[in-house]
Order: sequence, then C-alpha cells, then structure tokens
Amino acid sequence: MNPDKSYHILIVDDQQDNVFLLKMLLNRQPNFKVESVENGFEAVEYISGHDVDLVLMDVMMPVMDGNTATKRLREQYDSSELPIIMVTTLSDVGNLVKSFDNGANDYVTKPIEWNALKARINSSLKVRDVILHEKELMKQTSKLNHRLKEFSFSIAHDIRNPLAHISVLCSSIQDNLISAEEGIPQIDHLAKKTHQFMDSILEHSAYGKQEKAGWIDMNALLEDILKFLADRISENKAKISIQTLPSIYGTYGLLFQLIINLVGNALKYYRPNSIPEVEVYAETASTEVKLFIKDNGLGMSKEDLAIVGQPLTRGASSHGTKGSGLGLSLAKNIVAEFHGKLNISSKLGMGTTIELVFPTKITK
Repeated sequence: MNPDKSYHILIVDDQQDNVFLLKMLLNRQPNFKVESVENGFEAVEYISGHDVDLVLMDVMMPVMDGNTATKRLREQYDSSELPIIMVTTLSDVGNLVKSFDNGANDYVTKPIEWNALKARINSSLKVRDVILHEKELMKQTSKLNHRLKEFSFSIAHDIRNPLAHISVLCSSIQDNLISAEEGIPQIDHLAKKTHQFMDSILEHSAYGKQEKAGWIDMNALLEDILKFLADRISENKAKISIQTLPSIYGTYGLLFQLIINLVGNALKYYRPNSIPEVEVYAETASTEVKLFIKDNGLGMSKEDLAIVGQPLTRGASSHGTKGSGLGLSLAKNIVAEFHGKLNISSKLGMGTTIELVFPTKITK
C-alpha cells in the first residue's frame, strides 16, 4: 500500500453501530477516504459512479445481501481492480464459502479487531496496487511496441529516397552513363546525409534513448529539417516559407520526426506540372499554440480525410506515390504524446493544411 496515495473505501452495512465503529477505526488512517451505504443494491449503484479502491461488505443485509452484491460487482470488476472484504459474525463463517465463490478477496469477523482489520485492508490494497501497476506496465509496453513498429516503418520510408538515389548513381557509373568522378561525390553526399539523419534520431529520439521533454526551439528544428530535405527541395524546385515560430514543449527527436514527416508529405504530394509551395507558420494564444503546415499539393477528398489517420492506410489521392501509409498515424501519436492534437483540412486539387495544436502551459 502506498502511504502517499489516498484510498477510497466503501462500507456496506445496514447497522449504523457497525458503520460508526468501522468509520472510527478507518479514519485513523490519514490516507483513507471512507463512505458508507446501507445495502448491496446501493453499493452496486454507488460503485458504478465512483472510483472505489476497496469494499467492506456485510454479509446479511436487507434489499440485497453481501453475497449477491459481490457477485454483481464481479460481473464488472475483477478481484485485482476492486478488493472486497466480507464482514461477518462467527456464526456466519459457514457462508464464507459462498462469499469466496462469488468473488470475495478476504474476510474479517465481528466484533471487529482493529489490527486484524488493518492488516487485511493493507494486504488487499498492496496486492491491488502491485497488480494494477503490472497491468499499466503491460499497457505501456504494448503502446511502446506499437510506436516502435510505426517508427521503424517511418524511418525506413525516410531513408528510402537517399538509398534509391545511391543505387541509381551506382548503376549509372557501372553502365558508363556518368563518370566515377561525377557520381562518387554525389554518393558520398547522400551517404553523409543519411548518416546524419540516423545520428540525429539515435541521439535525440525517445526511441533511441529516454530524452527528457523540454521547450524546443522550433526555428532551429526547422533549419535542421530543411538541411536534411535540401536535395528534395532542390530537385522539386519547391518554395518553402517559414515564419518565426514559438517554442513547443516536447523532445527534439519526436518533434523532428513529426515535422519532417509532414513537410516531406507536402513536398511529395504535389500536383503535376506545378511547383510545390509549403508554408509553415504559427498562431499563439494564452493556452495553446497552433503550428500550421500548408501546401498547394494534390489535396484530399472527404473520403480520404476519413481514413488517412489510420495506420497503414493511404488515400486514393496518394496513388502513384511511394509511401507506407504511416506518416499521419505516427504524427497523431507524437502530437498526443505532448498533450496536443492534429487537425487536417484539405480540398482535392487545392492543397492541404495540417494544424498542430499544443498547450502553452504544461502541468506535471
């Protein structure tokens, strides 16, 4: 049991003398919040609308007895989520078999002896805390594994372009289409760019190491991204416009991955026979900052907008371009990691605007 945590305990008993005694004993503990109801039916109703950590359940009560109430509660809460300790007289001990069959965790007998009651409550809450902590760890591990899978796909996608260029250059040298003197410097340049990108990810990303979150200078981050995308920008003759940006709370690695995905998409999905144009700007209010990435590209239909945020899903407007279908899904996860949200507005043939909303104040 965590001494720094507050525990909500519910007493279920129709005898006010018993309730008075139990409250008097339990209120000796500063981290116990104690409430009471008079029968099993009221207990089921109360627990459905409140966060209760442990129940002290009398066996014999009118309207609904303790065994029936325990059985009802076990239909919604398992024994690790909601420990139930039966409170019974010595003459009712024979009914405890039924109580345990219905899902009770433990029992105490009347008259109540404080040390025995305290020991059983502490034991039940300690077991509950350990099991719930393990469940939360498993949930977080599953979440991290999912993010790692998405991240791996995204990294593979981001390094595919320079590797494809290197392959083309090697073939061109081999087929004597260009000279080695002309091709090797380009290969070296692309290899260094790819190496620089991987170093950045391994150094900064939460997937490579546990990087502490802080206020990230988005102007400096965009400079790094434009350097990495310089070849693609030059190849497409793209026009990039970046206004002065505020700092955003996050980690460099994840925000780098977020923005490079979104700017990369804006450079990729451009209309044929047009020059890609990308604008990055921000609006700041008292409680939130909005970062916009706007392009003049292919845009998306309403049908595409409904599905593009799903993992491994690509809209019809992206047909003919290479991609994993993970960019926006990964982007949404990263934004959510820092208590933000991602909105998309787009019209087919007229471009797309990505709105990233982040809080300006972080509550820890």
